[in-house]
This record gives sequence, C-alpha cells and structure tokens, in this order.
Amino acid sequence: MRRFGLPRSSIIGTVFGASAVVGLSAVYAFVDPDGLDRLLGQAPSASSSDGSGASCCSALGASPVPMPEACALSAIEASDASFHGEPAEAGVPSCCATGVSRAALIASASSPEAAEGASGAITAAISPEGAEIAAVAEAGGDRVPTFSADIAPMLRKHCQECHRPGQIAPFPLLSYEDARKHGPDLATVTLDRRMPPWLAAPDFGAVGFRHDRSLTEAEIDTFQAWVDAGMPEGDPADLPPSPEFSEGWTLGEPDVIIEMPEPFEVPAGGLDIHRCFVIPNPLPEDAEIIGIEYRPGNPRVVHHILGYIDISGAARKRDAQDELAGYECQGGPMIDIRGDLGGWAPGANADFLPEGIGRILPKGSDIVVQVHYHPSGKPETDLTRIGLHLAPKSSPIKQALHWWAAGNMEFTIPKGQKGVEVVGDTLPLPCDVELHAVSPHMHLLGTDMTMFAETPSGDRIDLIRIDRWDFNWQLQYMLERPVFLPAGSVVKAVAHYDNTAENPNQPVSPPVDVHFGDWTTDEMCFGFFAATKAGQDLTRGDPDDLHLLFRNQLRDASERLEQERRSRGTIAEDAGEAGRE
Repeated sequence: MRRFGLPRSSIIGTVFGASAVVGLSAVYAFVDPDGLDRLLGQAPSASSSDGSGASCCSALGASPVPMPEACALSAIEASDASFHGEPAEAGVPSCCATGVSRAALIASASSPEAAEGASGAITAAISPEGAEIAAVAEAGGDRVPTFSADIAPMLRKHCQECHRPGQIAPFPLLSYEDARKHGPDLATVTLDRRMPPWLAAPDFGAVGFRHDRSLTEAEIDTFQAWVDAGMPEGDPADLPPSPEFSEGWTLGEPDVIIEMPEPFEVPAGGLDIHRCFVIPNPLPEDAEIIGIEYRPGNPRVVHHILGYIDISGAARKRDAQDELAGYECQGGPMIDIRGDLGGWAPGANADFLPEGIGRILPKGSDIVVQVHYHPSGKPETDLTRIGLHLAPKSSPIKQALHWWAAGNMEFTIPKGQKGVEVVGDTLPLPCDVELHAVSPHMHLLGTDMTMFAETPSGDRIDLIRIDRWDFNWQLQYMLERPVFLPAGSVVKAVAHYDNTAENPNQPVSPPVDVHFGDWTTDEMCFGFFAATKAGQDLTRGDPDDLHLLFRNQLRDASERLEQERRSRGTIAEDAGEAGRE
C-alpha cells in the first residue's frame, strides 16, 4: 500500500490537486436514499415498509401490548426511513405512530422481562393518561419532559438551522406538531448519534472542537424520556423565543461579494451534478481574507460548496471548452490549485479565522467555486454568492492558512472483506506547524478513521477519532486552540473499510474489488488538516510558502522514488543482457 510517506509520481500535479482538496471545508449534507441512488447511477429502490403497518397492527389485534418483534423492527426501520424524507406514518404501524422510543421498542421485542420493563413506555404511547402515569412511575416522581420546556430549546439549538422551510432537510422541526410527528425518529437518531451530525468521538484528542453540535448524554436521555412519556406538549408559555434566522450576511456586510457568472439550471432528476464555476478575482491587489461566508442561491438543491484559488489559468481553459456555464468537476476542481477558500454545507457556521490568521488571494487569480447539486424532483436554478471579509490595512495577518493531507492513493479493498485497514500519512513535516482544523475523508465503504501525529521524539498527539463514518456528513472540525507539531512530525490517518454485501452502504451488488479513485463508488483515504507555519510573520516579510514547502517536498520525494525505480530497472536490464551473453 503506497502512502504519502512513500510517494509515487502520479500523486503530483493534477491527480493530487484534484483529490487532496475534495474535503477541504465543511463537506456535509443530507442525502436521501433516492438521491444516493441517483448519485450512484442506480434506480431508486421502492420503500420496504409499504403495507407493513397494516400487517403488523392486524397481527396485534385490538391490543398493541406486548408488541411483537416484527412490529418493533418495522417501526425502527420506518423510523430510519422517515428521517430520509418519508413521513413517519408511511412505515410505522398506527399502533406505534403515537411515539415509542427505539429503546422501548427493542426492549419490548427482546424478552418477556424486557417487555415488562418497557410496558410503561408503550402504554404511554397509547393514551395521555398512560403517558403521565408511566412517566412518573419510571422517573420515580421526577418531572416529565415536555416539548415546550425541554425539547423545543434543543431543537432550536441543534436542528432548526437545517430543519426549516427552504433548507435542505426533508421536513421542518419548528412546531410541536412537527416534533410530535417525528418523535420516534428523534428518539432513534439521537440515541444512535446520527443526528445532529457530529461524528467526532467525545473525549478523544489533544484539544476539543469549536462549534461542537453533539448532544450530551442528558440531552439524549431527555429525547428518550419525552417520547416514552407520550410526547406531551406542556405549557406553551415555557417555549423559548422564536428563532430568528439571518436573512442577510451572518458575519455582517462583506467587503467583497462574488457570485456565479450566471444562474445555473438544475434539472428535476438524474445524477447529482458537480460543477465548477470560474470567477475572476475583482481585486486590484493581493488580498488577505479573514472571513468567508457562502450564500447558496437555492439551498433546496445545493448539497455543498467548495472554493479554490487558481493562478495558472487552467480553470478558465476548462470553462471555455464546456458549452454550459462552468465545467464538470466530479471529485475536485481538476486543476493544480494555489489554495482554498473554504466552503459551505447545510448547518455550516460562518466564522472569522483566529486573530492574525488568514488566506492570501493573489491579484489576477481566478476563484473556482465547485457546487455539488442534488436534484429536488423539479427544475431549479441557483445563483450562489460568496462574501469575503478582508483584513484591515491597520491589522494585517501574520500567518497564512493552508490545507494538506495525510493520505494513501495506492490500496485495494478486496471484495467480501470487512475491517480492511488502510494507513495514510504525510512525509515528515518540513517545518514547525500549528494545526487549526482536521477533516477525515472516505467514501461509502469507510467505517471508521483515526487521525493522530507522531513527533520525532516518539510522542503521539491524538487529533480526532470517528467510530462510525457517515459519507453523507463530512465535517470540518475546527480545533479550540492550535496544536503545535515540530518539524519532522508525521500526521497519520488510519481507516477501516467494509466491502461485504452486508454493508448497508455497499454501492454495488455483488461487491467488487475497490481501489483509490474520485468517483463515489471508488474509495479514498485522506486525513485533511489546516495548518499555519509556526512563527511565521508576514508583516516582517516572511514568505507565504507553507503550501509550496508541502508540494515541493512531495515532488522531490516522488522524483527520488522514480529515479530509484529507473535505476532498478536499468540494473535488471543489464543483468538480463549479461545472462543472455
């Protein structure tokens, strides 16, 4: 398996430039099952829950307690389906639709003893009176959670940025009726930590993360207890103030607003679209960017956005060769980039970089905006804009932020195997650096990834661990404070993959051997990280050269490796000729 620590020439140039920046920013979004099928070029599958409600409830007869295993599993599966855009009632039996948490369902199906312990929760779901009695009995007299006092504040804090009209989530979570309708789903996906989207394992890493959207154990328990209690509304007077979502720029009016050259028409259906739009940098001199805010023109179809800087003119040439606006760019900008401009995905938090840190936008450059579109079922248009906040002349930046990756581009995941380990790494870092963010990246077969650094002295510095990878939610994790890595340190990404038919994310049937590649049905192993050069002070005239140091180091190592290969080939040829003589 070839890693960045043992590079090869094909890593250099376009391939690396296209691949190593795929996940440079907040690449996470909601994808429903049909959308994923479209992404993979497959026909959407029919719902497996059709009719399950009737058959389950008829099996129950007039009394839904105790709940048979088939009913419990049907409700759990339908709970999963409803969070992918289907109404809960489509698959949840009517006896279950009033709200039973996943814990109660599983308990009721597992054994008589467990069923007895869960009977209070099931009774609570059948009648308001049962809800109050069961909740008080199970809580030992503690207060029963209500929507108004307990659930609404959590939805506002963690969910409503995406779960509101006009955003990419498939249903709103603004009112009591919204929450009641999806109550069992909320209990399931919060218990499983699938929602809110935050994959980083708690209590791992040298430092924590900013904008941590994960739920505490107490918050998860509150969702469970509320559903088990029958989802009471409570006193509307206890509701928090109505959320106010900014219709303008979150960071304030930008210094520069850049938008796509023209609206892009997104068809009603078909495969997902990856399109790169080339926008000339309008600024007359080099600019220092300290804040970036993306405004998708149509959040219903914009899956995510990434921004890049091109100083070569290659993006313009690709644009000119394509009849449509922009050019197709599955997997990345398909050019050798100079730097990045972050990105956007649903729920992303626009923010300023730490004081003294920024990105350099050279004059005469092009801004390449890659937009991933997800067809919504009807024709749509999008005109995405980007707001740039520049460092004031009185307070110039001292350090330039750049992204790099620990990676592996030569590996095979054999068909039928699970737990396949792939290790990606960097070459020893060419200088002292400070890390500010990390972003693991794999495709559909990935199951987990751990990123850490090893220093020359042998110390290990943990960065992030994801125990259950989710291709649909790829986050950029901003560190609470910088992590210093001395020169010679190696950043590593250790990933595992499941290429069996039992993997629910398996994109092909039957499974086939999978290799590195840009397409979703290929695989990747990258641990991206954002870094600054330690001690750099651009105001003293220090060069903005961290990105070049990384690239030149990789290029030189690849050239040495190629020379060694050629030398071995020459020796082998000489030996063969000597044998023939």
